[in-house]
Amino acid sequence: IHANGIPKTNSSETTQPTFSKMLYYHKQETNPTLLSTFVSQNVHTTLSITADTFQKVEPITLANNVASMIDTHGGCHHLHLSSSSSSSSKVEVADTMVQVCEELIYLDVAGATIKSRLIVDHVVEEDSLLEDVLFAGVNKFVVQDEEEEVGLVEEVVEGLGKSLLRI
Repeated sequence: IHANGIPKTNSSETTQPTFSKMLYYHKQETNPTLLSTFVSQNVHTTLSITADTFQKVEPITLANNVASMIDTHGGCHHLHLSSSSSSSSKVEVADTMVQVCEELIYLDVAGATIKSRLIVDHVVEEDSLLEDVLFAGVNKFVVQDEEEEVGLVEEVVEGLGKSLLRI
């Protein structure tokens, strides 16, 4: 700590990227023991939930299971809702994704809020998804690196009076 009371920053902290171990909710690797192991080793973790998974489970049940996992084992620095689906249309995926976001956001968990952890895939041609989850408070999206898709996101974001940070 500096004499003025401001903590010193470690220069390596600001230049080092944060890597995250991706755990998939629907696969065996979300075994609570494995999650606990990563947490005990201070490994940054991201829990990814694909559309194939969140369309098979009621949104409230899924949200409660995720919250329970976080409260019991910690970790899950980010929750990634992936639009990956082998069988569903984009409209079905987007509608369900909004419901899952809403249910997750309502829950209170240890540590950071669910809202601050959520990262949602932008579903091309489904701007209503983007508007709905932005309105709910989600502010992190995965966008393909196609300039057209980024432009669509930018339009919706600005239309809602928000700003877009490109990373």
